[in-house]
Amino acid sequence: QDPMLGRRSPTTPGLLLWAGVALPIPGAAIGGESARAAPVRDCRGRFGAPGGCHPTTTSMRLTNIRVNAAEAGAGSAAAAGVAPIEAAVSLSARDGGVVLAGGPLLVAQAAPGIAALTSSPEAGRLCSAGEARGEVRIIEGFASAFKTAGRASLPAGQPGWLDDYYPSAAGAAAQPGPTRVRIGLSSVPPGISVEAPVAPACTADGGPGRLRLGLLTGVAASGAGGTLLAGRPGGAAPLAVSEAGEASAVYQVLAADPAVREECRIQFRITPDGEDDRSIVRGGQVAVKASLAPLGQAASSVPMAEGPRFIDPKRAPPLLRVSECGTTLFFPFVTNRGTFDTAVVLVNTSADPFGTRYQAGSCDLTFHGSSLDGERIPEFQRMIEVAPGEHVAFRLSSGNRTRNMDPLPDFQGYLLAQCGFQHAQGFAFVTEQVGGASVLAQGYLAEVLSRDPQPEASSLAP
Repeated sequence: QDPMLGRRSPTTPGLLLWAGVALPIPGAAIGGESARAAPVRDCRGRFGAPGGCHPTTTSMRLTNIRVNAAEAGAGSAAAAGVAPIEAAVSLSARDGGVVLAGGPLLVAQAAPGIAALTSSPEAGRLCSAGEARGEVRIIEGFASAFKTAGRASLPAGQPGWLDDYYPSAAGAAAQPGPTRVRIGLSSVPPGISVEAPVAPACTADGGPGRLRLGLLTGVAASGAGGTLLAGRPGGAAPLAVSEAGEASAVYQVLAADPAVREECRIQFRITPDGEDDRSIVRGGQVAVKASLAPLGQAASSVPMAEGPRFIDPKRAPPLLRVSECGTTLFFPFVTNRGTFDTAVVLVNTSADPFGTRYQAGSCDLTFHGSSLDGERIPEFQRMIEVAPGEHVAFRLSSGNRTRNMDPLPDFQGYLLAQCGFQHAQGFAFVTEQVGGASVLAQGYLAEVLSRDPQPEASSLAP
């Protein structure tokens, strides 16, 4: 009997079928299974001899059984552990069943192959230094989860494939491939660029390890295909960020120690995109999903020749917190109508004795309101750069020509000041003058609309 490839049952999940298997009858004469063969009447002492009899014991070997770990339940729970994989074997024949002793056998144990932790960039560094680094810590799920390129332990087309060398649907050997790690970023704030290290630093149990990862370029969205980037440690490559704020980096395992659980610390470099020096980096929470690659369907519906496929973890991902590089100030009432006038002061308070990082930038002013005749006047004014520790003052009646502020006669409404630096503050002072003397005055602080979201704790993600 030549090796046969088991087929998955189309109706019963988890059932593999081998149909038409011919087994020798233990102790029967060789050739006795065929009506044309001349049976040997006495087999005693002739086991294994040409023309003799079959042994009294027949061994059947099932090799290279692969189980979809997602269907087995591995990684489905928030604190997923090891999921046992059991198999029950039964035989049936035309003239009756064959009883097998024993119950289900433990043939494998499935566990999450990868976990991730995140460390957010230092608060304010992106705004002051123009760059920040957020770290994604990739942890091997178990000691032998990450593999290099497999090898053919037996010739193709014969049973007994090991490592990552598995058969295709036609029974031929598929090309072995190393483990791939895909790091997906979503909700990337607009106005920033992201770079991934070509060769991240890896360790094992806190010390140097054999694990090495290499960044791939030109990969598909699933993590398949692409070519390996050549680079020394410290080099980086930009990631393409879609309009939806999504990006991904796919790494290939170049070396690994199968006896030790290893990890890599991947530091993503975050910088302003540079398209507009005055643009505000809004900041926010970048969701990180780490998985093995390439991604595919959870069910075993793809041809075996395509190799293994993995699923995106269905759980709350760890987050990278990116600080907002900007402040939006709201002045609810400003006027220059009748005998009233308003003075506005903008302050860059990033200069202080408390160790705050200095941040220079400019403020864009948007006025919403109407003129004396009721006509709506949404008007945009640009301010020049406001240095740390500096303030800019102007009146609606006279403006401030040295600061590129024109007067706004007969205006009444509200003002939004969008400043491209943190720690902006504002003050408005409304006065009424009669005969050159101030008879009424009222001041108020601007409301700060833009605030960084609250940080959330990072957690393991299988």
